[in-house]
Amino acid sequence: MQTTCSVVNDSYFNRRYVHATTGAVPLSILIFGNLGIALVAGSAAALNHVADQHIDKLMKRTQYRPIAQGKISTRNSLIFSGVMCFVGMEF
Repeated sequence: MQTTCSVVNDSYFNRRYVHATTGAVPLSILIFGNLGIALVAGSAAALNHVADQHIDKLMKRTQYRPIAQGKISTRNSLIFSGVMCFVGMEF
């Protein structure tokens, strides 16, 4: 979550820089662009949880994550990640 917020925040400030140098950035581009970035970054985070699920079972800090505990299947996690990525890319 922290990385996703950082990516969206960077995008926001980069757009503000563009605004300062070239003119106004339309609000719709700002909103939908950041929403797309957040969805793609979230997709990457979900994919990372799938990749790390076996390691997460062994680590005290991460052993209670839903994928590591088997509460969410690997298949459903990959579907969720793929849908988020696809929707994010469409924005």
